[in-house]
Amino acid sequence: MRSTQLFALAVTAAALLVTTSTRAAVKISSKPTHNMNCSAGVCTPTAKKAVLNVNDLAAMLGSGDVKISSGSLAQDIEIDSAVIWASGQTLTLDAYHSIAFNSPLSVTGQGGLTITTNGGGSGGDFRFNDKGQAQFWDMNSSLIINGNSYILVNTLGQLAADVNRNATARYALAANLDASIDGTYDEAPITKIFGGTFEGLGNSISNLTIVSRRHRRTQDSMVGLFAEIYGGSVRDLAMISTTVDGGDGYSNIVLLVGTLAGINEGSVAFVRADDSAVSAGLDARVGGLVGRNGGRIAYSSARGTVSGTRSNAIGGLAGESQGPIETSSAEVSVSGTSVDWAGGLVGASSLTIDRSYATGSVTSDGFVGGLVGEAMTVSNSYATGAVTSKGSDYAGGLIGRYYGPVSTSYSTGKVTLVSGEAAGGLIGFDSNVSAIANCYWDLDSSGIDDPAQGAGNVQNDPGIKGLTTAQFDDKLPKGFDRNIWREKAGVNNGYPYLIDLPPG
Repeated sequence: MRSTQLFALAVTAAALLVTTSTRAAVKISSKPTHNMNCSAGVCTPTAKKAVLNVNDLAAMLGSGDVKISSGSLAQDIEIDSAVIWASGQTLTLDAYHSIAFNSPLSVTGQGGLTITTNGGGSGGDFRFNDKGQAQFWDMNSSLIINGNSYILVNTLGQLAADVNRNATARYALAANLDASIDGTYDEAPITKIFGGTFEGLGNSISNLTIVSRRHRRTQDSMVGLFAEIYGGSVRDLAMISTTVDGGDGYSNIVLLVGTLAGINEGSVAFVRADDSAVSAGLDARVGGLVGRNGGRIAYSSARGTVSGTRSNAIGGLAGESQGPIETSSAEVSVSGTSVDWAGGLVGASSLTIDRSYATGSVTSDGFVGGLVGEAMTVSNSYATGAVTSKGSDYAGGLIGRYYGPVSTSYSTGKVTLVSGEAAGGLIGFDSNVSAIANCYWDLDSSGIDDPAQGAGNVQNDPGIKGLTTAQFDDKLPKGFDRNIWREKAGVNNGYPYLIDLPPG
């Protein structure tokens, strides 16, 4: 193992190499170290584009703590190759702006990780992209994010016990978790109202199965990984192969079913979730991640199935949301009977959905939408799943019924009205005609080829335009911001996709 002095000399020599970075950042990768100065355990860039070799980093961590600081020169830090160390040392990533985990980071010993963003800048964040994740083998390891300490967990039982003791603390998922060993839940694993922070670290909870059997409820019932989140947040979590069956809700109750969230009364920031009626004061929310959410959920996705009978709302990601959902997606088959609202991403949303999408099919009665059954505000979002209405209300490729502004969004899925009032290529029922701008649907793939039928209840709805598949493939639709959207042959079947949330 080289000394700090020898390592610094190697760095100086390697600085003569030409960087292949495409943008300013400190990149931790398998390429030779260059444009970096490492001394006394602190590494800083000497140019806007710099590389720290992952083996050089591991060597330094073998003997002491290491701090990588981007400073205002490089601003960002990117993990492009797997980082692994078994010592008890701490790695600090201090970014002037943002940190991107594009490859795994594994602390296999008793070491720690400290993540700091906006260390001088603003508007930055940390993201777990593609194969990026942070994992810990020792639950006593240290994890500090932006000055806050986190409690590491690696089982649902541990998380439930910890939340029961302190529902406002900060927790982080230490590794991928297979919930199949727990069998089938008939209620939320985490029953206490959660007001803290749950950080997924890019890890996944797979094979969570929840089947509600509480048909004759005498009190409110919240069903999901979390029963209820209020004032807390969940992000960077992948729920894989999740199955949520809301069962047959007994009359005189409210049942909401969603793969990720039942109701969101706060805000949503990256989680990835995979694969009835209203009564006298009784509510039931069912979701793969949370029953009732009054917190924040973001950077998340879902794959799996969601179903419910005599339900209030069902959705691939959330049943009902009263908080923002950002940069999230769902690939979930959603089906319901005697349901008020059903959507591929969210059943009903009363706040914002931004930079999100849904690809799963939605079959239900009530208000049915490829993205959301009922919505307040939607922007920079899309849906591609088939929508089938078998009830008495309205169906739309993107939204069943909406009230607030909808902008720069589109849908492509086939819309089928087996029964109901009407169907629109984009929206079933438009409650606010003047609040739509730069929205589109595919005249060919949707089966609704009448250019006047963008909305089911309003002919020639302004702000909604039908495009052929060829027109979609030709270029970004008018009004789509190139800083948010991209279009490339062979990606997303040629349709526009979100730069911050490329299709999986």
